[in-house]
Amino acid sequence: MTEVIWTNRSINDVVISALYIAKESISAADKFIDKIFSSERIFLGEVNFEGRKHFSKNRADLDYRYYIEGNYKIIYYRKMEKVFIVTVFDTRQDPDKLNL
Repeated sequence: MTEVIWTNRSINDVVISALYIAKESISAADKFIDKIFSSERIFLGEVNFEGRKHFSKNRADLDYRYYIEGNYKIIYYRKMEKVFIVTVFDTRQDPDKLNL
C-alpha cells in the first residue's frame, strides 16, 4: 500500500499560499487547501498516474515528478511504497525561486 508523505516544505508552501488567498476570500482558501490535499488520491494509486519528469540541477539522484493542480505544481518522488511530496509551487512565480 502506498504511503504519501508531505514534507515540512510542502505543508509550509500550502499554508503560505492559503494565507495569501485568504486575504481576498477565506472560502477560496479553504477550497484551495481541499483541492491540494485531495490530489493525494492520485498518489495513493486510485488513478493510474505517473507525473511528468521534473529536472533538478541540485538532486539528480532523485527522480522528481510533478502533477499540476490549477496554478500549482506538486513536485514529488517515489521511493519504494512511499510518495514524498517535496513542494507545492505556484507556477505564476518566477521558476528560479523553485530551487530544488
